[in-house]
Amino acid sequence: MRLIDRLWLWRPGQLGGGYEKFLLLCTSILDVQLIRVPQGASIPSHVDPMPGYIHRRLNITLREPEEGGEVKLLKAPRKWWRLMCFRPDHVHHQVTKVTRGELLVLSIGWLTETPE
Repeated sequence: MRLIDRLWLWRPGQLGGGYEKFLLLCTSILDVQLIRVPQGASIPSHVDPMPGYIHRRLNITLREPEEGGEVKLLKAPRKWWRLMCFRPDHVHHQVTKVTRGELLVLSIGWLTETPE
């Protein structure tokens, strides 16, 4: 699928679970997206390997669900208020099932080359 076909449209998440992504910006080293986890949906535990790169992500929670939708990471992330910074290429992460309401996250990811 061409990049232009993925921009500015809600698309189902690649891992199943009923969540959706809205790609706002994408370059070779940066992506900015909205992630929506509606009631009844979740994001399964996973890592996002990026061979040859260090992958970092800053997530900003825009809307918290009334129940469920807890972001879980295997290792404790850096978290301040509604901001969370972590390494998705090394840390298993997931979102539990949203049982009431909706989770909406602005997610900014960037890559840097692995030092030799």
